[in-house]
Amino acid sequence: MALLTVRGFVIREVPVGETDRIIDILSSDLGLITASARGARRTQSRLLLATQVFSFSEFTLFANKGHYSVNVAEVIETFQGLHEDLERLVCAAHLAEVLLDCSRDDVAQPELYRLWAFCLHALHRQPDPLLLVHIAQLRLLAEIGFAPLLDRCVICGNPPNSAQTAIGFSIRQCGLVCSQPACRRQAGDTRTIAPGTAASLRHCLEAPLPRLFNCNLSDQVRQEFLQISDQYLTRQMEKEYTRLRLLNGLNGFGPLQANGERPQNTTEGQTDGTPPEEPGNSGEADQNS
Repeated sequence: MALLTVRGFVIREVPVGETDRIIDILSSDLGLITASARGARRTQSRLLLATQVFSFSEFTLFANKGHYSVNVAEVIETFQGLHEDLERLVCAAHLAEVLLDCSRDDVAQPELYRLWAFCLHALHRQPDPLLLVHIAQLRLLAEIGFAPLLDRCVICGNPPNSAQTAIGFSIRQCGLVCSQPACRRQAGDTRTIAPGTAASLRHCLEAPLPRLFNCNLSDQVRQEFLQISDQYLTRQMEKEYTRLRLLNGLNGFGPLQANGERPQNTTEGQTDGTPPEEPGNSGEADQNS
């Protein structure tokens, strides 16, 4: 039996018995690990906040033949604001589910760790958490090899014409489709999207993490972007994610509708579990057409 000290985010907590918890911890060095936390749900337990879902904590773990148990835990950041806002809580829970499906147990995936850190900081304060979640889930898919093809037609391979306004996107073919009739026929589910939507998709794949959530989208582009993101996630993961449906009817929006008035969609780059690395980042992606 060995003692390990790791810092990580609690991605999921599962109650066990009357006072215990099983938690999934996303760490930079060990990747996703599962640990038991005895007595963590007791009101006076020192593990109570440190093992709460979405907390960023430092853990001292007993490791024995691939099994981990929490010996000591010190909370660094609870992100309590997520627990006090229904919209943010639902968005964080959805993204955590996607992250768990994208992660591999006991394998270091530092790119996913950093992405989750930026997401959690942004979710804590960003004015449009639903948009943030859809940006993040597309980036997550890209990190595990499921990025849509956006620099050329998925059928013929030709790059898009800069003068072309009828940009097509196919969920089944996983990328852009040019305006050639033969390509449109072969990708039978092609839908025409706004240039701003195509630019938003590229931003999700290419933007550095500190600027990933710096977006300014028109209502039309936002709605179209959310629809594509939702359908693309379902197609690639072969799974129907249902948590965001809880937001239907809340402020007039949900994963497939965006008709309510929304605040300006801008955020600043955040960091990897500690205070922001690069405060005041500029470089917004403006996709309003």
